[in-house]
Amino acid sequence: EAKAGRRKPWWMKPLVEAITSNDVKLRNAMCSYALPVLARVLPKSMEMLFEELQEAPAGRREGGGGEGEQEEDESLWAMTAVIKVARRTGVGSEEMLSVSSEGMVRFLRRALSHVEDDMRLNGLEMICMQAKQTEAATRREVELVQDFLLLNMKSSSSHYRQRCMELLKKFFTRIRISSQHILTQARKAEKGTRDEKGRKIERPDEDRVRIVR
Repeated sequence: EAKAGRRKPWWMKPLVEAITSNDVKLRNAMCSYALPVLARVLPKSMEMLFEELQEAPAGRREGGGGEGEQEEDESLWAMTAVIKVARRTGVGSEEMLSVSSEGMVRFLRRALSHVEDDMRLNGLEMICMQAKQTEAATRREVELVQDFLLLNMKSSSSHYRQRCMELLKKFFTRIRISSQHILTQARKAEKGTRDEKGRKIERPDEDRVRIVR
C-alpha cells in the first residue's frame, strides 16, 4: 500500500498524471480501459489511487481561479472516475463503496453541483453504479439523487437528459431488486428457513424492512 513511509508502486505517478491530465481523450481512455483492468488485477489499487489524489499538492485541489481552478477540476474528475470504477467492480475501501461519511457526501455534492455537465454526470454515476444489485440504496444516496434532479430537470441538452435517464434507470432498478431481496429474506426468516449450510436466515434490519414496505 502507498502509505507514508512505504514505497509507492512504479505505476502510481504516471497513472495519476494521466487521469489528472488536461487532455480529455487521454483521461477518458485511461478511465475507460486502464482503471477497470487495474481494479481487477490489483483490487487495492483503487483505494491507493484515491488516497494519492487526496494527498495531491494543494494547488491541485484548491482552485484559486485560472490554472488553479482547472487543476482542481481535473483532480475532482479523477477522483470521481476512481470511485466509479471502485463501485462498479466492488473493490476499494468502505468509504469509496458507500455513501456513509460526511467527507464523501461533501465530495459528491461538489461533483453533483459542478458547472460542467460531464462532472455532474460523473457524480450521478458514482451513486447509481453499484456492483451488488441487492445492496439497498442508503437514505443519503436517495437524498443526493433528489438534489440532483431538482438542479437538472430543466436541462436543454437531449444527450444529457438521455444519459441521466440511463443512470437513474439503473438506480431505480437497484432499489426494486434490493427491496425484493429484503422482503424475501424477511419472509424466509419469519418461516425459519435455513440456508444451504443449515443456518437460519436472519431477518434484515427492521428499518430496511419498514422502508421497502
